[in-house]
Amino acid sequence: MTVKGIINLLDGSYFPASLVGDTQASGIATLDFGSSAKTATVVVTGVSSITATSVVLLKMRIEDTDSHIAEDLLIDPIRVEAFAIVAGVGFTVYGTMENAPANGEYKVQWTVV
Repeated sequence: MTVKGIINLLDGSYFPASLVGDTQASGIATLDFGSSAKTATVVVTGVSSITATSVVLLKMRIEDTDSHIAEDLLIDPIRVEAFAIVAGVGFTVYGTMENAPANGEYKVQWTVV
């Protein structure tokens, strides 16, 4: 929800709406933790509109996958961050489950603004 130029995020933090701007690109990436790992990464390429100063917004998709039911993410959330932005190419998504190793695949929604 945007109120007076602030986007209130589900974790209670805030994001200035003025930084969001127009959506340049979006998609879904798959984080694969394999049989057991606390972290996973996936490289997203083909994002020609991304710049060195772009903001990448990430959100775990709370939905069933071949590996998990949706409720798994409600019980054990995965934290995701974008890093290693390469202008005209893409970025890397880093995911971590902090309380225990994860396994299998999870979907991440991404948007470049």
